[in-house]
Amino acid sequence: MGIPNGLRRAYRFFHEHAGYCVGRRAKGALDLARAERNAANMGYTFSEEADFDADLSFMDAKEREQEHECIGMVCRDADGNVLASLWGIVDADANYRRVVRAELALEALVPSA
Repeated sequence: MGIPNGLRRAYRFFHEHAGYCVGRRAKGALDLARAERNAANMGYTFSEEADFDADLSFMDAKEREQEHECIGMVCRDADGNVLASLWGIVDADANYRRVVRAELALEALVPSA
């Protein structure tokens, strides 16, 4: 039995856009693809909110003077309970937003040790 097409497409996306850990890239991409699918099946939702207090100290002074879109992303279960969140996301494009959603889903789905 092979990998379903939807999961295969998600795997390819995450292999390209995330999980650059040497020696674990394929596993990381598959974990994110599965987390994305499982979160959708469980009715998880993701919302974005403006982050007006993002830490931009990693930028040089000239770059900090430019305008940046800073957001926080929140993962909630079907009942609206917050499961995971990440703040200080700077200038994220659609691909990176998808990666963050999958990472939050993975965090919410995997019990912490």
